[in-house]
Amino acid sequence: MKHFTIPPFISGLLVKFSRALPPKLGATFYYRILSRLRMGAAAYTNTPLAFAPGFKMNLMPGDTCHGSIAFTGCYELPLTRRMREIAQRDGGTLIDAGANYGYYSLIWTAARTENRVIAIEASPRNFPALMGNLELNGVRDRVTTINKAAGDRVGTVHFKMSAQDQSGWDKVTTDSAESDWSVPLTTLDHEIPVADYTVLKIDCEGFDFNVVRGAQRLLEARHIKHIFFEENMGCSQMFGVAEGEIGRHLVNLGYAVSPLGGATEFEATLI
Repeated sequence: MKHFTIPPFISGLLVKFSRALPPKLGATFYYRILSRLRMGAAAYTNTPLAFAPGFKMNLMPGDTCHGSIAFTGCYELPLTRRMREIAQRDGGTLIDAGANYGYYSLIWTAARTENRVIAIEASPRNFPALMGNLELNGVRDRVTTINKAAGDRVGTVHFKMSAQDQSGWDKVTTDSAESDWSVPLTTLDHEIPVADYTVLKIDCEGFDFNVVRGAQRLLEARHIKHIFFEENMGCSQMFGVAEGEIGRHLVNLGYAVSPLGGATEFEATLI
């Protein structure tokens, strides 16, 4: 995609305009128009969150997903709305597997002062930014952070970094030739105490089923009420995961699975 650089004054006006739009319309405006523009770093600094009043984020300039937050105040609108609904209504603890810069961890902690998060982020460059955003919003004491990849075994794993201006595509890889790092690998069953958790959110670039398999003890004991996961087949096939396999596995464990705002995002709710 070709990008166009615009002056800071114009970018500031565009940010104000897009934030004034309803969230769904603002997201459409961003992905169709604003995502093609190069904005100054100021647009990505201390960005207010639309679904977490009073909370802000420092983001990666030029990152496509972060741009949605910078210019609309939100990201993945159906999931954001659903997460905030559960966070406000039920509260409790979120397991944020693939926390990135902490967007969903902040949505969760903003909803109730007693809400807690276990945030897991493997990327060695994303993790410091995650910590910084937790500190920025004064919720560091309510979030347990783990700088490891979540998967289905304990050990190490090859890890590939994405482009310098993209944070969301850092991922586990089976190809050692394209690996930039070797990162610690763990499982939720190994890291997470046996207790009840309201939500498990997984966004691990095709590694989602491995995360689910690594939480078998928690899932069989019915300790997790809601699971949000992606079915990124372009990445999942690398790990031998067939289309619909995650959903079928969760159904067998007593969950009802339904699409959430698109063909690749799903919610599994304990029956």
